[in-house]
Amino acid sequence: MTRHRRGFTLIELLVVIAIIAILIGLLLPAVQKVREAAARMQCSNNLKQLGLALHNHHDSQGAFPDGVHRNQSAAAPSTQNYALTESPIRRFNWLIAVLPYVEQDNVYKLWNMTDFSANRGITGNQVTVSWRVIKTYICPSDPMSHGGVDTSEGSESPPRHWAITSYGANSGRRNYRRPDQSNDGPFVHNTPRKFGDISDGTSNTIFVGERSHKDPVFDAAGAMGNLDTWGWWAFGAEGDVLLSAAERINWKVTGTSPTQADLDLRINTFGSGHSGGANFCMGDGSVRFMTDSMDLVTLQRLCMHQDGLVVTLP
Repeated sequence: MTRHRRGFTLIELLVVIAIIAILIGLLLPAVQKVREAAARMQCSNNLKQLGLALHNHHDSQGAFPDGVHRNQSAAAPSTQNYALTESPIRRFNWLIAVLPYVEQDNVYKLWNMTDFSANRGITGNQVTVSWRVIKTYICPSDPMSHGGVDTSEGSESPPRHWAITSYGANSGRRNYRRPDQSNDGPFVHNTPRKFGDISDGTSNTIFVGERSHKDPVFDAAGAMGNLDTWGWWAFGAEGDVLLSAAERINWKVTGTSPTQADLDLRINTFGSGHSGGANFCMGDGSVRFMTDSMDLVTLQRLCMHQDGLVVTLP
């Protein structure tokens, strides 16, 4: 007797496809949650390394690094003068200073303290620093469109690329622009703080936090470029390597015609690509996830290192 193999009917095939689609729909959110949990854990580990690096710097040098070490005059209307009197005059920032303590001593040795231009170069230029992506300096959840390297100045003279950081040292209530700086946080211009300066207690003072590089309204405004071009860790301006409690965590620009003040405020703000808040490294080296429901006053108290108003976190 001849036997015939019976294939799937069209209806059976459609049912199987539908079942597979349902299973994928059920599994996808779970996979995304697992990925985000892993990214958040990696971010937390990055901040732990940065906290340990800052402590090791203090042990080695007798103080924490300056937030920004750069020779600059007063920026009107402020009378705060950042002129340096050292000889020779050096330029660096806290992320340069901690390179030896995050297993990047070879990059640190390339850094030219007295000739900043010598540090600028395009990707692959082995004698320059500006383009080098430091894995510890990037949160996996940070939504950057360029993979961590801003090439917008590649046609400048000299051509240069700038690697980005997802993390900023706490400068207090305001870090940007220079005329508006509050200088009431642990990391500021040309001033190396010590443990003894953190009178509110290291466990009650934020040292480092995240920056979210996603803000569609900011990007659409066009006045200051896309947000993911801010954070040039090697350039080390106050808008690149410092952050502050000028607004609440994950605050974003709103409306269709943001003012310059709104855009400036966004440069100051802590935030992240994580859902519901951001990771922070405290002065004692512990890492805390703080929700974006935290009120601004509480955040500011955590960012000021000697205001005498201690906040107890749950």
